[in-house]
Order: sequence, then C-alpha cells, then structure tokens
Amino acid sequence: MQAVYSTMEEEFATIAAPSPAAAVWARHGEVLRRAPSLERDLFDVEPAALSWPTTPATAAYVDRIRAAAADDPETGGAQMMGHLHVGKHE
Repeated sequence: MQAVYSTMEEEFATIAAPSPAAAVWARHGEVLRRAPSLERDLFDVEPAALSWPTTPATAAYVDRIRAAAADDPETGGAQMMGHLHVGKHE
C-alpha cells in the first residue's frame, strides 16, 4: 500500500484549483497523508521491503491513479476522489 498512497499523495499535490479534489487535499491533506507512516511501518517490519519491486497489480493501480489525476480537469476530480481512502485518523 505504500506505493499506492505515495502515488496518490503525489498526484493530489499536483491537482490545481478549482478542482474539488484540490480543495479536499488543501483542507485535509495533512490528516489524510499516510505514505510516511506506511514507510516507517514497513521499515520496522523489514527494512529491505522498501526496495522490493511492486507487484503487477500494484503497478496497474498506481498507473490508474496517475491517469485519474491527469483526467482531473475533465472529471472535476471525481476519479481522484474515488481513490481517496478515508479511515480513522489519530
């Protein structure tokens, strides 16, 4: 999931206003950011995991996130918002 969240967070940061996705990220991005925590967790479990290649399924999902970000102006952010995972944050 670290590759997915890293990509999603990178792409959300590139979306320009007035996209709804840009507005959500500007307001809640700091709370929604998970990539740094996931990276630390992976390192704690297995430091080498950070250099392991992604699976084909993960690579395909990462590609889909990048495509959704590229399509953001046409979709009004709907595709990127669909990739935004919201859960419990402490």
